[in-house]
Amino acid sequence: MGSGTSSKVERTELSLLKPGQTADFFALLSEKTKRSTKDGKPYYAMKFRDRLRVVSAPVWENAPYFHQCEGWSVGQIFKIRGAYQEHKQFGPQVEIANIRLATVDDQEDGYDPDRFVARTRFDVDSLWEELIEHAMSVSNAGLRDVIVHLLRSNEEIIRLQPAASRNHHAYRGGYLEHTVSVVRTGIYLADKYLEYYPDLSPPLNRDLIVAGCILHDIGKVKELALGADLADYTVEGMLIGHIVMGRDMVREAARELGHVDPEILLYLEHIILSHQGTPEWGSPKVPMIPEAFLVHHADDIDAKMNMFIDSISKHEGDDPFTARSPALARRILAKRDS
Repeated sequence: MGSGTSSKVERTELSLLKPGQTADFFALLSEKTKRSTKDGKPYYAMKFRDRLRVVSAPVWENAPYFHQCEGWSVGQIFKIRGAYQEHKQFGPQVEIANIRLATVDDQEDGYDPDRFVARTRFDVDSLWEELIEHAMSVSNAGLRDVIVHLLRSNEEIIRLQPAASRNHHAYRGGYLEHTVSVVRTGIYLADKYLEYYPDLSPPLNRDLIVAGCILHDIGKVKELALGADLADYTVEGMLIGHIVMGRDMVREAARELGHVDPEILLYLEHIILSHQGTPEWGSPKVPMIPEAFLVHHADDIDAKMNMFIDSISKHEGDDPFTARSPALARRILAKRDS
């Protein structure tokens, strides 16, 4: 490990560490924020992770590597010697004894940078083929062409992109996984309510629901930039956001193709602008047509279910409840018998 610690300790995985254990392990720096204590002393709030565990690691001003920390970047991978603990309030933490950047020479000790990139558990090729099939199922030719054009022209990033920088589906392929799941739910809801309300005039537009589910997050291909770790916001993404950017992408594609019904295009734009439901959640408009309402709920339930499962799967310790999830505004019962 270098200077500061000469004794031999076990080399293991971050996700395998037990409370009280000190070991060497490799971890990716996923968050770094410079803050101040109540006394005005600077420190860094750090988070490190492997595929299965995220730990906090505050770096205080008196730490021997405090000034080195200034040059570290999110996405870099380190070899760390640290003591693992599970704090009741703050969750998993590591007290760092020694740390340095991982190098190619560490491959002999089990270092593999690909192991630190979280990925969808589903087959990306199969997800992509299914998404194209859903797009081709749209009977309205103009709408179908807009969807296929946007998917094909952004295929490379769609197959890799996380759905978000954090919170839900925040891993490689997460965007594609989330989108396909939203489409499946949207189709189920469309078919269910077409049957429930057969006398609705005009009838519920299944094509619009499928289109909205496929394209509701299309602006994220420009909002997020894929980095060494996962994704972060582009300047355009921070200043404008994926909702308006997505509407603009749809409008531009329709203008290029030149044969999209203006009324149908307006409704699709409204679905994209309203898909997060309320202004406090980021939507400029609330859903005002039934198709937009169904797309919003198909999107919302998939995102929140992913957050629920992620919180449960990452929970450690004896407490049956997880730590409070800021995104879900609640603690979740993670340990139960049935």
